[in-house]
Amino acid sequence: MSTLAVDAITNTAGTSAATIASNGGFLPKCYAFRATKHVATNWTTGGGSGSAITFNNSSTNDCFNSGFDLSEIGTTGKIYIPVTGIYRVSAAFLTNTSNSSSSQTYITVAYNSTSGSGGAPATTLQNNYTYNVAGTHTYVMLNTIFKGTAGEFFCITKEDSLNYWSNGTNVNSSSWGYNQVCCELIGASQ
Repeated sequence: MSTLAVDAITNTAGTSAATIASNGGFLPKCYAFRATKHVATNWTTGGGSGSAITFNNSSTNDCFNSGFDLSEIGTTGKIYIPVTGIYRVSAAFLTNTSNSSSSQTYITVAYNSTSGSGGAPATTLQNNYTYNVAGTHTYVMLNTIFKGTAGEFFCITKEDSLNYWSNGTNVNSSSWGYNQVCCELIGASQ
């Protein structure tokens, strides 16, 4: 029997791939982020390019970024893929009680597009089309996996005109977990 005793695993250029903790735990490099949106109440458009939703907090109050290029998440809404692989993405929102008529929610996970309208299979990874009763809150959620290519992007889009809930622009105000997007690298593509 052979024993390999190392504290870290790197490639030949010295880039860290994983570390071995003192208790023997294997800690691979992690690509993941969580970002939130803090805007005035009754927001109706995503604020980014096309129908993309922007998120203005990726570093405080349990929001973080580990390895993603989020340089445009607050302006265009685009989230760039750091390495080619299989990813899980989720997003959650809440419609506001100020909607005076019933309608369908329409949010999507879009790939290499800032619009999910039309449902094209190459660009629309998932739709949420939930009935929203007038004067009530509706929880709107997306959760899917996809194969991402390094340097390409995805975004969450808002294709409806409903009022969505927010608790104001202060990132320290209570948000109850609404208006957020999360993504993580699951593993390498086969």
